[in-house]
Amino acid sequence: MESTRAAGVLRVVVLSGVVWPAEVELVCLSICNACRESSTNYSMVVTAKNVRLVSPSRRQDEGGASSPLPLCGGDINSDSAVPVIPAENSRVLPHRRISRLAFRVDLPLSQVVWPEGLRGLKFGWRFDHPLDHPLPDSLIDLHLGGTFNHHIEGVTWPPRLAVLRFGDRFNRQVELVAWPATLQNLTFGSSFDQPIEAIKWPGGLEVLRLGDAFNHPVQAADWTSATNLKILEFGTAFRCAVADVAWSPGLRELHFGPCFDQQLFASQLPRGLRLLRIPDVCDTFEPDDLPKDCKVRIYRTDIFEFW
Repeated sequence: MESTRAAGVLRVVVLSGVVWPAEVELVCLSICNACRESSTNYSMVVTAKNVRLVSPSRRQDEGGASSPLPLCGGDINSDSAVPVIPAENSRVLPHRRISRLAFRVDLPLSQVVWPEGLRGLKFGWRFDHPLDHPLPDSLIDLHLGGTFNHHIEGVTWPPRLAVLRFGDRFNRQVELVAWPATLQNLTFGSSFDQPIEAIKWPGGLEVLRLGDAFNHPVQAADWTSATNLKILEFGTAFRCAVADVAWSPGLRELHFGPCFDQQLFASQLPRGLRLLRIPDVCDTFEPDDLPKDCKVRIYRTDIFEFW
């Protein structure tokens, strides 16, 4: 079993939620992989709300508990002491209780064995490898790292994936991507600037956020395929015409970035729209035929700096 060592004793990771330091994540994944193969005889409790390092050589005394070791010289908040279970009373790590994991290590997916039952996975800034190996079927929330910029056409997504976020540098074609039918929330990063008019949106999509660099036509986009779309956000650079766009009928919020200076007619907005956010440079806006109960927020653009 792989591990790190401090003061000559094995350090075991006790975790829950998101693991932040990269060196802890390496230990975490090593432990998960080792436990998966039943090659360890230490038990790890996954009930606290934070990460702590403890030494299995410190046995819990009567009425007492072990003290957490410092991580990288810093303090780690703890709600209560974590007992160390002696090896003779140990059991295999309960994988299904590890629900979320931050993976901040630049390793290809072929080298990772994921914990069973993993529901949330966040890749760190340095991760930039293709998604050419299966992700956990149990995954619901996936956040790709800031430097990730690989083709995703042909990727087999987890069957229950509901939330997908791309990092700042992702800028690849997506019109032929087979999105998971369960997808509800899709966010593109600031560099994304690719055509989307040929995309077949999943019917369950509720939130779509396009990146700051996005500036492609949307008039021919099949918004009606996203029958449950409720929130649509355009980023900073978007300034394409939207006068004849057939918006998703269920749209509730529509946001435009500070460069949007096109004509916008209230009569062409979805009747169920509840919030419209536009910049003060919007060329023409006729509010007389606004949908009932729709609020309009016009914000100043002279506070933005463009380059």
